[in-house]
Amino acid sequence: MKDKIFGVLQRVGRSFMLPIAILPVAGLLLGLGSSFTNTTTIETYGLQWLLGDKTILHALLVIMNAVGSAIFDNLPLIFAVGVAIGMAKKEKEVSALSAVIAYFVMNVSINAMLKISGKILADGSIAKDVLDGTMLCTAFLPADFMLFQNHLPFWGDRFCIVLLWTLFAWCFRYLNGIDGIASLQASGFVCGLLILSVLGGLPLLYGNFAAALLGALTALLVYNWYPAKLLLKDGACVSLGFLLGWLTILTAREGTGSCALIYAMYYILEICWAVGRKLIANDGSLVSNTLYYRLNASGLSPAEIGQNVAKLLTVLLVLGSFQVYAPNNYSLPLAAALVTLWFMSKLNNWQEPQQSLKDINREVIRDIKDNVEDIKKIIR
Repeated sequence: MKDKIFGVLQRVGRSFMLPIAILPVAGLLLGLGSSFTNTTTIETYGLQWLLGDKTILHALLVIMNAVGSAIFDNLPLIFAVGVAIGMAKKEKEVSALSAVIAYFVMNVSINAMLKISGKILADGSIAKDVLDGTMLCTAFLPADFMLFQNHLPFWGDRFCIVLLWTLFAWCFRYLNGIDGIASLQASGFVCGLLILSVLGGLPLLYGNFAAALLGALTALLVYNWYPAKLLLKDGACVSLGFLLGWLTILTAREGTGSCALIYAMYYILEICWAVGRKLIANDGSLVSNTLYYRLNASGLSPAEIGQNVAKLLTVLLVLGSFQVYAPNNYSLPLAAALVTLWFMSKLNNWQEPQQSLKDINREVIRDIKDNVEDIKKIIR
């Protein structure tokens, strides 16, 4: 099974190489063409005699600029054809034609859906509530977005966003003490965002991105699970945490930040647990004070720890999904925090024998009887 997955991933990688190979040449054409046809550059260096209008070099550079721009302007179509050719085992010409047709159909269908939903107005202009550009533009938060809902001034709100985002990214590497925990938390978080999109809590664009990212993280989890064939470095974990922090901010921007908080509850409380132990005991590194690391040191295998964390993440996924329909933003996150702390406490005491409810009742009744006898003796 793993060999098949790895083979598919290899084929996907090879298919991307075909369109990517064009980009350096296109970049050179676009860079040289746009730089040396710039009026300011020509006038600054006094090159009107060589690169001015109606010269041979100027005409050649204009053509180079147009060719480079054509490649970058049609990059989605080039990737659609290139990936189809790379993924097809036979009849590659049929797959290339199918990719072109599918690309055009997709564009026309999305355009029609946007017009029906009112996102594109009758005059062809875009509605005010639609993000202009690619998903990357959503990283630049609008001025009316306040994470702390006007409890802080604008500069304070932005400072806290940057600080929390940095901490979220930097601390994610502390989940990398044993195999599989970091990739498991990342997969659970992104799976939650995909569920949010299905439930209508996030735009479809975010859902598509979450689905693609979940596929990559699932493949990572397969190879990062104990015993790991693929090890994550600290830099990779910080990058992954940076991406998850960005997705959390985008989720908060859409009004469902409390759901993302529930999905990341294990990660947040695991780090808080480690920091608390570090401050109290002042012993060892932050990783060695995390619960999962101490469980492994006490004899619980990484696979068993991962299975228990997966159960907790499943519960958090359910709570986070219900949060979409919750009347407030604090009840279910508080419940998720209590459930996570209880679960972590039970894991921390895994070596202690677990008593049944019947045994606990017997002990309580025995203690009550002993107390009654003591009271009788005192009265006598």
